[in-house]
Amino acid sequence: QGFNKSWFDLKRFKSKKKTVLFAGRLVKIKGVDVLIRAVQGLNCELIILGDGPERKSLEKLSKELGVNAKFLGSYKRDDFKKFLATSSVYVLSSLGEGVPYSLLEALSSGIPIVASDIGLLSSREAWLFKPGDSEDLKRVLLKAFSSEAECNKKSVNGFKFLEQFSWEGV
Repeated sequence: QGFNKSWFDLKRFKSKKKTVLFAGRLVKIKGVDVLIRAVQGLNCELIILGDGPERKSLEKLSKELGVNAKFLGSYKRDDFKKFLATSSVYVLSSLGEGVPYSLLEALSSGIPIVASDIGLLSSREAWLFKPGDSEDLKRVLLKAFSSEAECNKKSVNGFKFLEQFSWEGV
């Protein structure tokens, strides 16, 4: 089944408040603990969409570290679209991954992507960090927050990257 790039016709809203978005199952391989550690001390809000066996320990970690994190649980596509339209960046913090549909949807929305360097994307489409390295992720988030022009360039390239998953490219 191909991916319909035109599924999203999102109007993105800019906000002075920095918001980091994660969407996925809350399991160890997703590296959400790495993401929580990375945003510690940053002036941003972390939105976590999804549920799973690690939720309670991740909520505890975010409280212990004083991270402004909202765990919103399971989500519907329309919820995801709303958060993609209003968040500053989408983070794929996985330690290993196939090709998650949420990443394709995020790429199609034009949101800047910050992703672990696990072979899914190149630095043309996303800001990359070393898998499992919260300090590197923090460094990359700060770069993404401060470089709107580079974010825009990567977003355009990310949309082009989707060609291989579209019906036309299948």
